[in-house]
Amino acid sequence: MIDSECTETNTSEIYDKNVINNNEPPKVYTHTEKKLLVKRIEDIKIKKCYMKIFKIIHADDFKYIKKENGIFFNLTELPDEILNKIDNIVKYYENKKNNIEFANKSMTEKQKT
Repeated sequence: MIDSECTETNTSEIYDKNVINNNEPPKVYTHTEKKLLVKRIEDIKIKKCYMKIFKIIHADDFKYIKKENGIFFNLTELPDEILNKIDNIVKYYENKKNNIEFANKSMTEKQKT
């Protein structure tokens, strides 16, 4: 189910357009930054974001565990290049979420006046 949905999404457009410059080495993530990335992923709560992250994990043949309540993987085992891709996807959805919240707040304020 998730695999077929994930192949329909184009993750490369997110991390190619936003932050990654192929001439620069990937950012090196500390343990603390990895924990923060996990927290940011949990805070997104957008299924498409999770699907795109899974697509990266799945495409690069990293180990993951599929259970009834979700898919689990060890972030510490992922190379920094993959973490950069995941980080860029999270940034994209954080910005999208913030834009939606701002638009909703603006509409609410306009309706009050």
